[in-house]
Amino acid sequence: MLMRRLDQALGAVPEPLSVIAPPPPLAVRLSLPEPIGLMDDLREGAARLLARLCARLAERGEGARALRLE
Repeated sequence: MLMRRLDQALGAVPEPLSVIAPPPPLAVRLSLPEPIGLMDDLREGAARLLARLCARLAERGEGARALRLE
């Protein structure tokens, strides 16, 4: 086992790699009437989106490192 690993490290023997594909991205959407005049409306909308996103992540047994709000 050790010799095979050394040979692989030195490139003498091929080392097959298992590629792990990233999970498909998740997105949630909320349409609001324009113009949005109250900050509380934005906060409420963001809270609703976040709750839905967290539920979908939990269903998949996943988490998030970063989120993007557009």
